[in-house]
Amino acid sequence: MKNYLLRGLLLVLPLLIVVGCSSGTAKEQKQDGKLTIVQSDQEKPLIISQPKGTLAQILQKNGQNVTVLKKKYKPSIPWDQEVKAETPVKLQCNCQVNFVLSGKKVGTYQTTKQTVGGFLQEKKVKLTAWHELLTPVNQRITDGMTVTVDQYEQKVKKEISELPFEKKEEKDDNLEKGKKKVKTKGKKGKKVFEVVLNLKNGQLVSTGEKRLVKQIEPEPEVVLLGTKEKENGPPEGGQTMTVEATAYTHTGNPTATGVMPKRGTIAVDTKVIPLGTRLYIPGYGYGVAQDTGGAIKGHIIDLFMDSEEECQSWGRRTVKIKILD
Repeated sequence: MKNYLLRGLLLVLPLLIVVGCSSGTAKEQKQDGKLTIVQSDQEKPLIISQPKGTLAQILQKNGQNVTVLKKKYKPSIPWDQEVKAETPVKLQCNCQVNFVLSGKKVGTYQTTKQTVGGFLQEKKVKLTAWHELLTPVNQRITDGMTVTVDQYEQKVKKEISELPFEKKEEKDDNLEKGKKKVKTKGKKGKKVFEVVLNLKNGQLVSTGEKRLVKQIEPEPEVVLLGTKEKENGPPEGGQTMTVEATAYTHTGNPTATGVMPKRGTIAVDTKVIPLGTRLYIPGYGYGVAQDTGGAIKGHIIDLFMDSEEECQSWGRRTVKIKILD
């Protein structure tokens, strides 16, 4: 039994010796001097083996332009400090960034922010649903890069389409035949539309559907057409007589001669002017004595007019008429 235990112990001791040797090798690898320098604008760190000296000296020995680095980076330790291999060094880039907003260059800025999002926050730029950032918000800031933010917007534009008016004609027997006169001026109508304009950086990129929001109907123009026969000048010859001329219009009754009155029918006192006599009245024209009236006595005549308005316009006048036959 004792011999068996002794043999087992002798087998374990070499194993412990081997394991102990392996642990010593790992410790030596951990202490193998390598300096890690992380540049904020670079993806891969700079690994320097067996560093000796200050940060500036180590970088100079490894082919780096320290003068340029000092202008561009802010180190996590002083440039003239001795470097320990176990402590990583960070060089924070004071990068130059071009900023373009809404299609226009706002300026060129120095920043130590590591990401695009940090830079925008530093510049107090608040992005909304109407903005488009062309670089990812978490993209690393690099020297000389351009950060671009496009701006979208919508504007409502009004468009007006005119509607022409129609012309209507009305006959007017107070207006000389062949003449025209505007009674009511026409007015154009219009349709008012709204169109949505989609803009990018102030430039039109597309338009929305046109929508009718208001419609004003046109008003027709009314033109009077003259139907009144042109009055010829007074005829030569014939007997003249000065009379008072009044006017009357439709009553629904026939004249004393049995015909319905019309323009040119004149009521007379038959003791002065016989029925059937042709007459010429200045301002009225030619007519025939075809009617009589209770108030028509002596040198008074009554002229038939087509409307009450014409009668009122004529009134009562003293005129020198001509008796033609």
